[in-house]
Amino acid sequence: MPGKYLIAGDSYNDKIAKLLGFSTTLVDSFPTPGNVISALDFRSPDLLSADSNVDTIYIHRGTSENIVASFPAPNGEPKGLAWDGANLISCDASTDTIYKHDGLTETIIDSFPSPASFPYGLAWDGSNLLSADYSSDRVYKHSGFSSTIVDSLSIDSVNGISWDGSNLLTVEAYKIIRRYQGFSTTSTDTIDADDIFPSADVTDIAWIYSTVVTYVYHGDPPVGKAVDRVRFKTSDDSDLDYNHTLKIPRSGSYYSYWKHVAPYATEAPANFINNVKFYLREPFDWPGCTLRVAQVTNYDQATGTPDLTGAEASANHVDNPTMVDANNYTESSPLSLSGSLSGGQTGKIIDGYLLMQIEITPSATEGIQPDIVAVWEYDEG
Repeated sequence: MPGKYLIAGDSYNDKIAKLLGFSTTLVDSFPTPGNVISALDFRSPDLLSADSNVDTIYIHRGTSENIVASFPAPNGEPKGLAWDGANLISCDASTDTIYKHDGLTETIIDSFPSPASFPYGLAWDGSNLLSADYSSDRVYKHSGFSSTIVDSLSIDSVNGISWDGSNLLTVEAYKIIRRYQGFSTTSTDTIDADDIFPSADVTDIAWIYSTVVTYVYHGDPPVGKAVDRVRFKTSDDSDLDYNHTLKIPRSGSYYSYWKHVAPYATEAPANFINNVKFYLREPFDWPGCTLRVAQVTNYDQATGTPDLTGAEASANHVDNPTMVDANNYTESSPLSLSGSLSGGQTGKIIDGYLLMQIEITPSATEGIQPDIVAVWEYDEG
């Protein structure tokens, strides 16, 4: 996901705007899933939103209008969302309550009363919950996820908040988006909501503050290349052409040349990226083919018989990995990958690589097969 983005929800125009950094430069916009968008946050790789008219929380596909899943909000007026790295946090203005969900589900595992009577925005600063209250004109810093308040700021008409890794971001009176220095009342930048959409009423914002791309490696020594897709071939290259296509055997199995891939941060996180997971958005269903994956420690250049078959990875890769059917790894049961990246660093996030290879059997069919969406999921603070 290239760049740093500010996401803004506009309830007047029923739009979600994707802005380049803290600016009015519009990268993309799309309709809201309901008609009263009331909250936003981001849990890699997907945008989260809430609608207070239909009392629903939505999981988008990436930052798009496509909805992967949805579930009921805890009560009748969801007004804030925050992802703490493991669980969704939401708040409700009708019950004056802050809720912790079990992961990204409707199941509530903890809750406490909000500090004042009209909670209108949530954020997570990497360690502590931040909550905004429209009635008290304050933003509160909690001790972790608890009702204990360790600090608070006076901000008039605050109706939405986010955290950019270092600084508090607010929406004020639905019309001004403001960035403050750290957790303070020292304003450093402002955006007029009407410069995003005409007559905009911005209800909430979310910040996407790292750049994580997919790198694929080939050659000896290995050369890494940022890609938005991986093409499996019968040669050791990362080109997206239709040369060196996969071949169908008359008997037995052929293989693609294996691929070493990894999530790679081209911009440094504020504090960390960790807890990396891999899964397929939908099943790999090419007829007569199986996609197999495993995390490996070492790079080993792909080999085989060019334009016929690659060497089978479990027997021929230097790490002799146990290659597992990638369909085993879903959003509810992902593959956990070891490794992390500290604040201020860029580069490969996981230890080693994710090794990928396709096995082709005689029942495979000729022709171009559909793309399959694979997901890196990670925590960032």
